[in-house]
Amino acid sequence: MRLTVDVPSISGPECTLCAILMVACLMLCGSAAHAQEAMPQWQKDAQERRDCAANLGWGACNGGPQRPLPPLVTDLWNAIAYSPSHNIGAFAGSFTLPENAKAAALKGCAARAADCRIIVAAHDICLAVAYERKAGGAYRAATGPSKQDAEGKALPVCMAEGPQRCAVLASCSGQPPLLIVSP
Repeated sequence: MRLTVDVPSISGPECTLCAILMVACLMLCGSAAHAQEAMPQWQKDAQERRDCAANLGWGACNGGPQRPLPPLVTDLWNAIAYSPSHNIGAFAGSFTLPENAKAAALKGCAARAADCRIIVAAHDICLAVAYERKAGGAYRAATGPSKQDAEGKALPVCMAEGPQRCAVLASCSGQPPLLIVSP
């Protein structure tokens, strides 16, 4: 780096002070320029590749495919409370704690029947209960990756009685927390 400065002609003590300031300025400017160039370009490139690989995977940074993203875990709890004597079910879903999902399901069911109990609770999966439409009838709880899958697993318990005598309550996690009570 080359720096050229035109200095007006000054004589006397002012000249000595100017010379000292000029030398200090040149030294500071030179060391700042040297600090910026301290890391060679190949080191900067290598650091950039390491940062890229840490975030996207080595292949993505070298022309290959990006590594798959980690699965999204929502960790939301669902529960179903059921009263066999009254054929009433309550689904409570999308709660961050299992105790809260169970308490909400029990509260929803207990508002219409005294013998409610939790029959299924799980997180990040759909729940269903199928039951015969008669007091003390058969019922079955099931889980599945979709509402239709959970219903399909629960329905065989009462389909022998015919579809008109069979009911199902099913749902999945969603936002915000929800409560569904069977009719």
